Amino acid sequence: MLRVVLEGELGLRDAPELAQSLAAALGDGGAALDLASLRSVDGAILQVLIAGHRTAAETGVPFGFSDPEQPILRSALIGHGMIAPDGAALTPEHDFWTRPVLHLESEAA
Repeated sequence: MLRVVLEGELGLRDAPELAQSLAAALGDGGAALDLASLRSVDGAILQVLIAGHRTAAETGVPFGFSDPEQPILRSALIGHGMIAPDGAALTPEHDFWTRPVLHLESEAA
């Protein structure tokens, strides 16, 4: 499983590069998303993450966050109607948004 670092302010312009990084990680056995340096994220990035999650589920490889409680991610998920302020499920991807991936076996993709 590869560690994919999401950092800075990610938006629509970053979506294609993130999609490529996730595809490479998924092809190499899975991805653990490191959000420690993330400052903001928009809906386009959340859509890329949903697509990555669905691909991982179809291919049976692990995919998730090293820290799903990261405040920037949580705020974006609440703001885009994907989870309720209390963390309750609002989308089919709820388990993905809240389940940590604990093992980071290699450095950033």
